[in-house]
Amino acid sequence: MEPFTVVVADTEGVVRSWDTEAESLFGHPANKIVGSTLDVIIPEAYREAHWTAFRALMSGATADEPSERGAVVLPVQCHDGSLRPTGVRLMLLRDPWGRPVGAAAVFTSPDAAPEGAEPLPEL
Repeated sequence: MEPFTVVVADTEGVVRSWDTEAESLFGHPANKIVGSTLDVIIPEAYREAHWTAFRALMSGATADEPSERGAVVLPVQCHDGSLRPTGVRLMLLRDPWGRPVGAAAVFTSPDAAPEGAEPLPEL
């Protein structure tokens, strides 16, 4: 099985969980990332669209849950400035009353698909 990582951010887009696999995959050490916004891994060209969608999701302004859209291939900005295509599935996190409390993303190599699987769409 290919390595994967889970990154968790709060409703403001501040990284709250960054594991050792994220350090390996993206090159950013956890002690420099936790407490920073997701901008650190979002390429500049995607930031405006990302934050517009993120804020709409956290405010409940959109009924389209990210997990319902399925997985996609997204470019992620690595510590060295390079862009790495990653397979990602996004999930809205809710409290027991259904209010958004953040988001989680599961990242892996887009080449990690099981044999016979359809390729992931790119954004």
